[in-house]
Formats: sequence, structure tokens, C-alpha cells
Amino acid sequence: MKFQCKWKKYILLVTAILLVSVFSVLMVLKADFGYNFILSKINQSIPGDIFVEKLEFSILKGEFNLYNVLIKGASDEKLIGFKKFYFNFSWIDLFKSQITFKNIKLEAPFINLSIDKEKNLNLLSAFLQKKEIKDSVVSKEYKGEFPFNIVVKNLQIIGAKFFYEDMSNDFTVSIDNISLNANADIFKKNGQALLDFGKGVIKKSGFATRLDHMNIKCGIKNGKITPLYINGAADFFQMVVKGEVEDIFNCPDLEIDILANINLDKIQDNLNKPESKFTGETTLTIALKGVLNNLDIKIAVDYTGGIIAGSKVDKMSLNMDLVDKYLNILNFDIKTEEGILKLIGKINMKTAFPKGFDHVSRNLEEISYNLSLNGKNLHLTNLPKLNIDW
Repeated sequence: MKFQCKWKKYILLVTAILLVSVFSVLMVLKADFGYNFILSKINQSIPGDIFVEKLEFSILKGEFNLYNVLIKGASDEKLIGFKKFYFNFSWIDLFKSQITFKNIKLEAPFINLSIDKEKNLNLLSAFLQKKEIKDSVVSKEYKGEFPFNIVVKNLQIIGAKFFYEDMSNDFTVSIDNISLNANADIFKKNGQALLDFGKGVIKKSGFATRLDHMNIKCGIKNGKITPLYINGAADFFQMVVKGEVEDIFNCPDLEIDILANINLDKIQDNLNKPESKFTGETTLTIALKGVLNNLDIKIAVDYTGGIIAGSKVDKMSLNMDLVDKYLNILNFDIKTEEGILKLIGKINMKTAFPKGFDHVSRNLEEISYNLSLNGKNLHLTNLPKLNIDW
């Protein structure tokens, strides 16, 4: 009993010292000369620049406001910024070993990331010299238990913008009007989130597509995502995802259904390659079930007819499933003017991936197959040539 009391006194003493230190720092920051002095010292020590228009907070209420923050890179480019960041938290809950944020709100944030042809990230160049970037190492993962639970009762992100460019791979992503509403309890592994994406553009080596919208809604209860709902649309597809995921923090176990309608005419327009012609519409259905390293997958494709790689196809359908590393092609039927082609069979990948698809232990030469290809009213010499140029 004496031993426990002694340790409680030490904990209270350390907590008191920390609180006094925090209060002292906050009082310095509250004065304009305080945070301006600190900002100037930070900007002198980094290649980029950090700008803060205004800082407000109330110690007793546990409220904090930052206005018009901007981080610039070494070349004066705007990297990260936001109009307003606000949060308030409960001081009383700190004595319960819990950090409770009643409200967190971020207005009009943006982030502009780019990787140059030498694969240097522009965000790092704002804080580190080139030599420091090359010499920097990733710190070891912290495996201890965090002493405080974190509870967020209301998190809002409004009007966010995201831009990413990888010059080394000729890839760019730009998305506007991103919003997030969420709440969470870390120790209980509970939470809810609603994430909305507005219009955007994705480009990759000559291929470009326009994102119209995407909504992601999910709830987490005791480490299980239920329900998961995703609804998205772009210029060439519409997609709906429904399902749930068990044990997401340790060994995710999925049960997810995906339905997508794909317009090949729009893909043709985005490819901008007239020699590889695609037309028609396709319905794609995918069902996922099981753990990630040994998923059971069912796939169904129904193509209503058109042109694929320059060749006319009246109809095409595919049904196959992957069960315990066996790929079963139940039917793959292609109907053209020249006849009907049917493929069925089984592909064995069990010995090729003995420890799962996500494990480094694999031997593709161990894949075996038993396939049957049949034709009806088909003359191989009359089959058109497929023109595919990527």
C-alpha cells in the first residue's frame, strides 16, 4: 500500500510539472511577440517558410484557433495551408487518462505534393536540406501502449483540396471539395466516418479520367467495419461497394460486394488511341470473402456487345471464382460474327503461393492448369486481328 501511494505522488508531481510547463508555453504563445519570435526562429532554420496570420486560444475553456496558415517550399511554392483550424478539449478527462476532443474543425485545407524525376518529395524540401533528406532514416516503430485514450466526438473537414504529381511516373491526381465528418474512440475501436470527394482528374501516361464524385460511409464497432458503403462515379464508370470487414486492426476478414458499370466508349476517348478501338458497355460484379492472404473471389463480367481492340464482338460473358487458391473458370464465352468461343477449366495456385498471396514466398512456375477451349461455327483463319497499343 505504501509503495502504491508513493508512486501516485510521483505521478501527480510529474503531471503538475507538465501542466505548469504547458501553461507557461501557452502564455508565451498568446502574446504576439511570442509566437512571431518562435515562427521567425523556425523559418531561419528551415529552407521553406511557415506563415500564421493569427493564433487564439483559451486555456480555461481548452479552445484553440489557428487562422490562415501556409507552408511554402524552398522554391516558394505553396505546399500546405488552411483557412482555419479549431479544436476544444476537456481538461477534466486528462485526469481519467483520456484526451477528449469535443470538436475539431479544419476549413479549406489544401495540400500540393509532387515528386520530381529524382524522386524527391517537395514537402521534405521545405524542412530539410537535400543532404539531410538523403541521410534521414525512418525511426523505429513504437510498440509500447499509449498511456492515454483518445476520443474525438466531432471531427469536420470542409472544402479540402488535394493535388499529387509524380514526375518520375508521369502521374497526377487532383481532387476538389473534399469533406469529412467523423467521430472515434481509439481504445474501444469504435467510430463513424462519412468522406465525400468532389470533382477530380486522374492522369497517367496519356490516359486521363474525370472523377464526378465519390462517397465513403463506414462505421467501426469493436474493430469491425460495419457497414461499409462506397458510391462513386467517373466519366467511364459507376461503382457501388457494400460489405463489412472484421478485425481490421489485426487480421482483416472481408465480406464485400462490388458492382460496376463500365463505358468502353469513354475509355476510348480517354486513351486517345484511335488504333485501339473500344466501344460498348460492361457490367462487372465482384464478391470478396475471407482474409487478405487467401481471399475467395467471385467475378462475373457481362459485355453487351461492341468493339474490343478493333474487333467486333456480339456478346461476351465470364464467370469465375477463386477458392482456396484454385481459380475456376466456370465459363468464358465470346460470340462474334465468326462463331462462338468457349473456355472452361481450372488453374491451381496452391503450391505457387503456399503462405498466401501477400507473402514473399512464391514460385510462379508451380502454377498448373487444366483448360478446355471449344469453338462452334468457328474458323480460326477468319478471326480478326486484335489491335492493342498501350
